[in-house]
Amino acid sequence: MRPRHKQARGEATRQRVLDAAIEAFATLGFDGASTRDRVARAGTSLTAIRYHFGGKAGVYRAAAQHIAAGMRSKLAPS
Repeated sequence: MRPRHKQARGEATRQRVLDAAIEAFATLGFDGASTRDRVARAGTSLTAIRYHFGGKAGVYRAAAQHIAAGMRSKLAPS
């Protein structure tokens, strides 16, 4: 597998986990959002959370940063 293709696949997996986590945290909160459910919804394994985020708290931080970055990009032009 070429490094670029592998990197793109890794980023796609990271984004799927992040999207599933944002949805779960929004509806269930931190305590209610199961990492097992999130990776199942993202179509990957628990190792993806450890690899990309370090754990549940890391996914939560990444989700908050992702949301904040999106808000900054929308508000910046104003």
